Amino acid sequence: MENAKILFEKPTPDILKNFRIKSLKYKDSSIVESLKDMMSYIPLPSEKKKKDKCVEYLVKGWFSQKMKERYSEISPGILELEREIEIDAEYFKDNRGRELSADELIKLKIPMLLRAELDKDKGWKQDYDRRGDYDNYKLSLFSRIPKVHPNIRRAGKEALALAYKTYGEALGTEMLGDIIMKNPQYAPHPKDTKLIVLWKPKPSEIHIEVERIDNDPALVLEYDKLYLVSTWMEPDEEPFMHLMPKNYSLDEYMKT
Repeated sequence: MENAKILFEKPTPDILKNFRIKSLKYKDSSIVESLKDMMSYIPLPSEKKKKDKCVEYLVKGWFSQKMKERYSEISPGILELEREIEIDAEYFKDNRGRELSADELIKLKIPMLLRAELDKDKGWKQDYDRRGDYDNYKLSLFSRIPKVHPNIRRAGKEALALAYKTYGEALGTEMLGDIIMKNPQYAPHPKDTKLIVLWKPKPSEIHIEVERIDNDPALVLEYDKLYLVSTWMEPDEEPFMHLMPKNYSLDEYMKT
């Protein structure tokens, strides 16, 4: 929408390329040989945990190496990138139809890349809460998942099939399969595999809804006149802050 404006973001023209992991390539057979050597080693009691961690590292490394024979590995740090958007609140109305004043600009940090699980999520959705002096704001942001073409879906099915094939191959590999049967947590199980869609939407593709929620009760100072000091939320109370708007005047109240 026009009211979501990007203020700043890290340049990411080759974002996926920049986050590809450049790692040394090892033959899966050499990893298995290392596992055999590790399993034949009898550790001291104080070294057992260290040995177990090394075995788990090698098992996960075997799976990673097999998958990287087909696909490039991407650093999970790509999901931690953020960008800041500014929402111009004058375009919104609160839950009673009142326009929010133009000086109520709301800044939010959202992920640089939105994510959603294919065929499970309709898109990316995130709720944010912002507390003001007299009001709370609930902001709901939503971006629909991009269209996934049939050839991309076929590629996704092939990737899922490879995960199952790799797991089966691991179980059938000497020593490696025995370790997985005894310690299934060491290996990534294909039943936990997901196809995730990542996309970077334009501001116009982010749908934003803002709701202003009145606080209640209120703490009021009685000093010749009444002064609103603060408010807080109680779930069982009826909201009444619309009776005491900021910059309250009797003339404005008589018009309601």
